[in-house]
Amino acid sequence: MVKVAPRRLRVLLTTEGTYPHTMGGVSTWCQILIEQLPDVDFTVFANMMNPFLPEAYTRPANADLIQVPIWGVEEPAEFNPKMSPRRVLMLSALMNEETARRDFCPLLKPMLEMITDPRRFDPEIFGQILYDMYRYFQNHDYRGTFRTRAVWELFRETVLLSYGLDPRDEMWEDVDPESEPSPQEIVQRFQQLRKGGSKVDPELTKSHRVPRLFEATEAMRVMYRLLTPLNYELPDTDVVHATAASFCGMPGVIKKIESGTPFLVTEHGVYMREQMLFLGRIGFPYHLRRFFIQFVSAISRTVYHYADQVSPVCSYNARWERKNGATEEQIKVIYNGVDPERFRPRSGKRPAKPTVVMVSRVDPLKDLETSLRVAAAVRERIPNVQFLHFGPAPDVKYQEQCLKLWKELQLKDTFKWKGSTRDVAGAFNSGDVCLLTSISEAFPYTVIEAMMCGVPVVSTNVGGVSEAVDDLGITTRIRDVDALAEGVVKMLQLDDSARQELATACRDRTLELFTIDDSIKAYRQSYHELPERAQRRTQRTAATTLPAVTLAPVPPVADFPAPPAPSVPPAPQVVPPSTQPAAAISTADRDTAAVRADDDAVIFDLTQPPHSHIVRAASDAENVESVAAKLRVTTSDDVRALLAAKESQKRLVAIGAVHLLPTHDAVAQLSRILRADPDPQVRTAAASALGEMIAEEKVVG
Repeated sequence: MVKVAPRRLRVLLTTEGTYPHTMGGVSTWCQILIEQLPDVDFTVFANMMNPFLPEAYTRPANADLIQVPIWGVEEPAEFNPKMSPRRVLMLSALMNEETARRDFCPLLKPMLEMITDPRRFDPEIFGQILYDMYRYFQNHDYRGTFRTRAVWELFRETVLLSYGLDPRDEMWEDVDPESEPSPQEIVQRFQQLRKGGSKVDPELTKSHRVPRLFEATEAMRVMYRLLTPLNYELPDTDVVHATAASFCGMPGVIKKIESGTPFLVTEHGVYMREQMLFLGRIGFPYHLRRFFIQFVSAISRTVYHYADQVSPVCSYNARWERKNGATEEQIKVIYNGVDPERFRPRSGKRPAKPTVVMVSRVDPLKDLETSLRVAAAVRERIPNVQFLHFGPAPDVKYQEQCLKLWKELQLKDTFKWKGSTRDVAGAFNSGDVCLLTSISEAFPYTVIEAMMCGVPVVSTNVGGVSEAVDDLGITTRIRDVDALAEGVVKMLQLDDSARQELATACRDRTLELFTIDDSIKAYRQSYHELPERAQRRTQRTAATTLPAVTLAPVPPVADFPAPPAPSVPPAPQVVPPSTQPAAAISTADRDTAAVRADDDAVIFDLTQPPHSHIVRAASDAENVESVAAKLRVTTSDDVRALLAAKESQKRLVAIGAVHLLPTHDAVAQLSRILRADPDPQVRTAAASALGEMIAEEKVVG
């Protein structure tokens, strides 16, 4: 008998602005992961700044690459290897206003509503919209869709409506989008925001003005760029592994919905926090900044929601993940690890001068201006001290800013810029103490690499630094120059015996907790366990014997209407809340209303019977019929309220009326029930309803 070799495990590793095009901690981690798992086939799905970046690493033989340029391209399809020039031209020629209005706008509208109004945000539905957009772009032109007037008008109207403004007001046509509004224009616009006739405070008008057309166009441009990965076909793999809870996590959400592919997220940094710092630094206009951070938040929370496992590189990150929607069951901390053979103390004499070493890129997050001030402060107490900085300078503007301060502080003989180095272990061994002044980190390699070399660390207390150093180093608040300088002086003034004892303790701690072998072992285990867990769930579902079922009786109703096709409604007339008639309230507004569905006293007025695909176990038929007889479900919020009910019978009735929801919402709700509902009868009903939707071609396969 011929033995068949087992199929190699396949992993889709998604990155964002890092591997394999940019040097850094996350990229180093990716390279190590791929090299140390030669029995795994990786496909790197790399979101990159522009299509012309060279690879900064030599990819191992077990790693393929899909390059996804986010910026620097006019037509994303030109760089998609799966899109032939003929197909690009064909899809572009077929794109038109009606297609965008009919097929894409019904997806974009609820996405924009959830971004601009976080109270409406639902990660399950948001993920389903991402998947529907992905399917849409398989057969439609990406650039052409976003360039249609229908999409622009929908975007503009949704943004303005989110501020309570009427997009049809002539004032939006007359205002120059590039100009700052006059005080009179500001007051005029704010009159549309008044609640109950309250006056506008003139002191608030400057910083809280309504958005300009410029900000709306830039916001749409940002969305167009960041959703580019939806235009790329995703390969079939056993696991999707995202390196951040960010836009590089969208492939994991899509494959989870499409085929149940297990989804693992590694959190190297606190993505949301770093984006907030980034936005504050670059000076985006207020409303553009607001839209961007709400967009990032929606994506991040959706990634957490769909992930099977969220693995922060330190416990510090887990606090942010729980705050943003990750559950305790999802979180499994996997620390970064380093090679103890490469990073080890080297024999030799100590530096001729007391030496402080830093290994980092020249970047605002590393706050090298604080490092320079620390050097000046330490020099006052230890005149012959020297600071050595190793690392690249990708941010030219920030490098110039640092050099200006370096000259002002007269640090030419004290602080040396050594540039990039391939011998990082040698860099650490050239110093007595390692300094890190970052304002944001996750679990920096700098700390554990220095400690593995027997070099103690003085650092700002960011991310998981305190978890790494414990009581063997010194941590301070960010930008606390005096405390950092005091810590450096204390380390430099240790006698030889104390210094050797500390060096040994630092290495022993990293050998115990932060080796590369332990880290790789944990990821290998996750790669194998996640597909096995998913397969067991599939087998249990397939082995479940469907109970005998009957259909709930449907009383005759005249003129039973079919659900309306989704469309983009015209902008509603803005009416003050106190005078707005009930009939003018939009469906989206009704959907946000809170309804207590678990209260037996709530009876819904039905003018429409349950849909024919209510399915229930025969043993429970009387209970379902009893509940169904009392309930009359007419609106989408009636359905959602019943889906949240404690009683299984009410949830069964809601499944029967799920056609009242938009298609993407119905699919998302039924999928959630299939995964999480505790009642097998309800899960069976959801499976039947979803099957009918597919059979009726409401869900595109």
